[in-house]
Amino acid sequence: MAKRPQDKFTKDSDLEDKKSKDDEELKMHLGEEDKDIYNEDGAEELREDDEIDDWEEGFMEGASGMGKGPFCAHCGEELSDSKKCVEQIINGKHVTFCGDACASKGLRS
Repeated sequence: MAKRPQDKFTKDSDLEDKKSKDDEELKMHLGEEDKDIYNEDGAEELREDDEIDDWEEGFMEGASGMGKGPFCAHCGEELSDSKKCVEQIINGKHVTFCGDACASKGLRS
């Protein structure tokens, strides 16, 4: 029996993964399956349905790596332990600056 030719850009496993992901999203949307806060689609569904608080969303973004890295909110410089960072809450969001100079200038425009 001859093998079915494979498309050089798509593998059968890729199609199966896409199908199972689509099925999972549909089940979450219909309420047949619990929304998984640890993946981006499940977290998005929970945010849309207001099922998680802001602090939970921020915590999960950091835990899953979806959040922003440790960079100054004004100049964009990477923050390190050796710098004296300044933390502020602006518009309800926790932001960090690399120092007093950037903190006094505020968020990057």
